[in-house]
Amino acid sequence: MDYIRWKIRSEDIKGTSCTIVLIGHQTHLRKFVDWELSATLDMQHGLLGIVLPTRQLSLDNKVIVADRFFHDLQSDHAVMMNWGERRFRYS
Repeated sequence: MDYIRWKIRSEDIKGTSCTIVLIGHQTHLRKFVDWELSATLDMQHGLLGIVLPTRQLSLDNKVIVADRFFHDLQSDHAVMMNWGERRFRYS
């Protein structure tokens, strides 16, 4: 597992400035997502969560996200938006 964490940090996150997390039905259950979030914030990169239509909702109708991502949102280290919330025109 240490190898996987090292690989995420050195190869997947290293050349980026922002990590985009697609928040679907089981994203909050994935341990590798947690490790990617940790590596992103350790490197002081941006973090954007996009809530997909397949997301899972709690009993009080809130989107279920990974604990680490929830903490990042609460501390203003991450931003979350809904899929299709903004559509930009381009040419």
